Amino acid sequence: MSSLSRLKASPALVVRALVALAAAGAIAAAVTALATGRVSRGAGFAQEILVLAVVGALARRYGIPLPGKGFTSYILGVTAYAILDRGWPLGVLVAPAAMITGDLALRRLPAATALDNAAHLTAGSAVAGLAYARLGGTTGPDALAPDNLLPLVTLLVLLPCIVNGTFYLQLALGRAIAWVDARLTARWEAVVYVCSFGLALGWLAVMHANVGGIRLVGIGAALLGATVASGPVIRRAVRADELALIQDLSQAIARDISLAKSFQRIQELARRLVPWEHMGFARYDAASNEMELVADTAATDHGRFRFDALPPRKYRLRITPVPNRRATTPVFYDLTLPAAASRSRTFGQTYNILISGRVFEDLNSNGVIDAGEVGLASVTVFVDADNDGVPDSDELSVLTDAAGRYAITALPSGTFNIRVHTTSSSANTVPGSGRRTVTLSSGQVAANVNLGQRRIA
Repeated sequence: MSSLSRLKASPALVVRALVALAAAGAIAAAVTALATGRVSRGAGFAQEILVLAVVGALARRYGIPLPGKGFTSYILGVTAYAILDRGWPLGVLVAPAAMITGDLALRRLPAATALDNAAHLTAGSAVAGLAYARLGGTTGPDALAPDNLLPLVTLLVLLPCIVNGTFYLQLALGRAIAWVDARLTARWEAVVYVCSFGLALGWLAVMHANVGGIRLVGIGAALLGATVASGPVIRRAVRADELALIQDLSQAIARDISLAKSFQRIQELARRLVPWEHMGFARYDAASNEMELVADTAATDHGRFRFDALPPRKYRLRITPVPNRRATTPVFYDLTLPAAASRSRTFGQTYNILISGRVFEDLNSNGVIDAGEVGLASVTVFVDADNDGVPDSDELSVLTDAAGRYAITALPSGTFNIRVHTTSSSANTVPGSGRRTVTLSSGQVAANVNLGQRRIA
């Protein structure tokens, strides 16, 4: 599949590509503005980039995990400080350096994830920083002046809305948001951002304060202590929310001992607590009188699942029915797993409908496949979209196999007219109109949509 086809097939990739282009454009614009002198660098510009990149990377390393797979950190405060201190170009250059260093080198995330996170932060910092500048926002100590309140509040609101907005939009469009508890994530993202922005304002005031050396050191030490201590305090508060989720989970289990009845609620609560693909779960299968391991692909990229540390024995690997989808592969596999071995199997699901049947030679024209009546091979069966009885170039068609069987698999839900392309030597017997009309919802199957033909002498 080409890159363009992948973009068309996935709105999430479109968002990702647009954000990446915006980030690259922002970096190019920042470098150009600094190189041409349109934005003054001032003394110590390069050193400040280095220091803020290190601080931002450490903010990512010691960020705060949220229930599920959520994660938040003070890095937005670091970019806010950069914008307020020297303008949007500094924020745009600090953002990717801090994010990539923190996520790739310190958190050991995959390179694609680190680059994606950096793109969202860079693009959001550029938009928020440019808006701040257009509103007349000042930099350095003047950023804290009372007459700079409107641009300051605008930056405070825009920065997290754009960075987090594009990030969670991409997740939602990619159907990968199942592992995020929306309410808790929004709450703690807001709390951490407000703390980081407040600390950024505090550090900006300290760095530009006109006070004596000893007094400045004391104020800086107090602010550093507040910065370091605030993280564990917030982390403990997040753990309290996780304990509340655990309590809900235990109540869901205790409310009805029948795991089958409570299973969906337990899945929902458990997914909000931990990354689901890292969690083992078992339930009793009364039909086989055995415990069965359960995996859920809703929280993983590309529907992957995995079972680890299984003892050697025979297993049946199966998929539970999914509403509004139909299986395109077997729904179970019987496997024999030796010691220290691994096996891989794939389950296919689609929203497309399935229409199948046979085209047969109806010798007695009674519309029933009787003994001695055979299927007709290589006959064209088509979806007559305009109902004119003729297969057009833009209408879906298939050929019957050696037994006269056909299957139409590439249609969404809807109502369709199914016909056989008759020739001068054949005529329809069933249905007499030559058309069968089928109405199906997503994932439904219509079998035995048979079409009878007889030869014309």
